[in-house]
Amino acid sequence: MQGVNHFVNLAFRDAIQMHANGKRTWVTDLETALRRLPLFPVILDITELGSVAGIDSLIDKVQKSCAQFLHQSLNTERLPLLKPDIRPMVSTSFQTVLCLRKYLRTVRVPAHRRALLSLLCADHSLGVEQLRRRRYPDKSRIPRECRICRYCGAPTETEIHALFRCEGPEESNMITDRRLKFMERVEQIAIGAVGADLVARCTSDTDESTIIAIHFFLEHDDLAPVFAKYVYDVLKTFPISL
Repeated sequence: MQGVNHFVNLAFRDAIQMHANGKRTWVTDLETALRRLPLFPVILDITELGSVAGIDSLIDKVQKSCAQFLHQSLNTERLPLLKPDIRPMVSTSFQTVLCLRKYLRTVRVPAHRRALLSLLCADHSLGVEQLRRRRYPDKSRIPRECRICRYCGAPTETEIHALFRCEGPEESNMITDRRLKFMERVEQIAIGAVGADLVARCTSDTDESTIIAIHFFLEHDDLAPVFAKYVYDVLKTFPISL
């Protein structure tokens, strides 16, 4: 910090004192901004601004508020592949919620990385998301179970359905052939019981088991690029034409 008589220090402390006296300063704006943080507001104790330790404590509170907000935002039906209960996240830990994910570095082909992110963040062409954005003629929402698969008529055209369960259009085996090649690559890279377990999880009837396999792919140096390419290929067969 600056010396006690340095003009920056004096201006800083004057602003704190003016705020304490009911005058509007940047400290007032800071207090308002912290109080308006979504879901997990932070209450400013102006005594914290008087020391380095106090300021560090305030920064920590803001980071925890941000982490809790993002953690809760991920816990939604719309983002099944990012739900925090399946990943090693601590709701109050800024570092675990906002850390750079490994697959952002290991998937080097931009088009594959974009396809992967669109899948994870539900910004894709599949019916579960596209029909969420539409309405019936009476303006009512289209229920999730009515967002049927365009190819096989399954109740919902979801991410997991498109990747691992849909048979694709009758006139083409592209999806099933590509899926078979992907599974073969998984068993080649993850040798032995691990590969067999991943394939079994992908073909499981339970979404949670499949999602666990997906996160294994994302964290694996060699499988992440293979999975991203597979996602890219599958999404190409589900264009936005609903």
